[in-house]
Amino acid sequence: MAGLNLFAAIVIYWTTKYLGYAFTECRHEGMDLSLKLTAYLAARMCP
Repeated sequence: MAGLNLFAAIVIYWTTKYLGYAFTECRHEGMDLSLKLTAYLAARMCP
């Protein structure tokens, strides 16, 4: 069971880290990412 918890923690960390990188890159490219859109996308990526 501990292995499954560790795996879940790794997946959550990785998703959060790289989702943040993706949002930052989109903003640097000039895309308008409002907080509502960001929250919507994050909720869909991490159910």
